[in-house]
Amino acid sequence: MTGTSFAGAVAHDDLTALGVLAALPGVAPDRLGVVGFSGGGVRAAVLTSLDSRVRASVIACMMSTLDESYPAYLDAHSWLLASPRIGRGRDWPDVAFARGRHDQLVHYATDDALFPPEGMARADALLRDRFAAAPGSFRGVTVPGPHRLDGPMQEYAVGFPAASPST
Repeated sequence: MTGTSFAGAVAHDDLTALGVLAALPGVAPDRLGVVGFSGGGVRAAVLTSLDSRVRASVIACMMSTLDESYPAYLDAHSWLLASPRIGRGRDWPDVAFARGRHDQLVHYATDDALFPPEGMARADALLRDRFAAAPGSFRGVTVPGPHRLDGPMQEYAVGFPAASPST
């Protein structure tokens, strides 16, 4: 009704929340990090691309290329993954890398029923290639099992990027 989309409204809310976080006492506003699982991974990727205060981003079980995902995997996703203009010259690895100057961890799950193995592998290769020529670091980690963000994955994310060498 106002010329925006649901994804745009969510991004506005996330930018507002990031601003509140950045203004809190004891928070370094130029060293923020975000973590997102599944649909939250979409939100983490978008927020990282929109605000340079985000210096580290963790995306868990939400990364694939669109060509491999659609149409076979379309019905498994909410409207967040099918945001307007995605797919017209841009792909989810492009969104995750948009700013380049940050540390990025992406968790993939081998038996993730929501994303095709070929799409996850291609997204990982694209991100590795893009981060190789940019400041910041990238770490793609594939874990066995289904779509999830379990305790070990959370512990790994908490230690990122300090515990993870650039790859």
